[in-house]
Amino acid sequence: MDGEPFDNVTSLPKPRIHVRPGFLVATADMCLEAFEARFEEIETTDVSTPLGNIVIVRIVESGNALVAGPSDVKSMEKVIEKIKRLGAKKIFIDGAFSRHSTAKVTEATILCIGANRSPIMETVIKDAKVIVEKLTLPSVDNDLRFLDDVDKATIIQKNKDRRMLSATSAISEAETILAEIDANSEYLYLPNAITGDFLRRFQKEKRFGEIGLIVSSPVNLILNDNDQTIFEHMKSRISVLRPVKLAAVCINPYSPAGYRFSTVEFRKKLEACIKYPVIDVLEGKDNLL
Repeated sequence: MDGEPFDNVTSLPKPRIHVRPGFLVATADMCLEAFEARFEEIETTDVSTPLGNIVIVRIVESGNALVAGPSDVKSMEKVIEKIKRLGAKKIFIDGAFSRHSTAKVTEATILCIGANRSPIMETVIKDAKVIVEKLTLPSVDNDLRFLDDVDKATIIQKNKDRRMLSATSAISEAETILAEIDANSEYLYLPNAITGDFLRRFQKEKRFGEIGLIVSSPVNLILNDNDQTIFEHMKSRISVLRPVKLAAVCINPYSPAGYRFSTVEFRKKLEACIKYPVIDVLEGKDNLL
């Protein structure tokens, strides 16, 4: 949920979500009671959330809105299609890093790096570098696009033959999958989540050279603080079926914990590290419109 005056966890003030006449807003029906904007209800969906079913409203008078949406990708896709049919030309999904699977259904992603990650700026920047590199992993070649319809681990041989495995999970069936690699293997495709632990085990497979790893989406790579080194070593061997278009990188130099970074220093160091222009979410908001 976003758009409330105070954060439900920290009790600190939050930015509001201001909507204008003509906007379409999809939100849980219990959130409508907190709308300060006037609206007309357009459509009720059967997408359920803890705050009720998702409804789509059209704003008739400017004001603040409260937004809560579905947490799974399929439900999000369903809501997006309904909004498109109602005539929306540009759709924004309000997400959070803990729900970054929504990047799978977007045409572009705006990444916001916040000071709340750590009071040590260098830690935040180091983290941001890994996130940006993960989100911008290269796309597979066109001759591997057939994997889009494959829901099991698959090995692509050097002669382009394919071997679909019975295993689907790199987490619970890692040994089974790795045992299938042979001297003729060129790529291993994994359709589901991959952890840093799997990357380490995959890297140790030196028997047949450095075969490529294909993932469905970069958000399938579930990495923690201890996985940054292995990702740096492995990233040149990883490609993705559904790459993420990173449209902008923003910073929030403030932390709910009460500290803040120097905006100028934070932006300068981050830009030098990730090679993207960086926009401050408050000072540079007009650059995003």
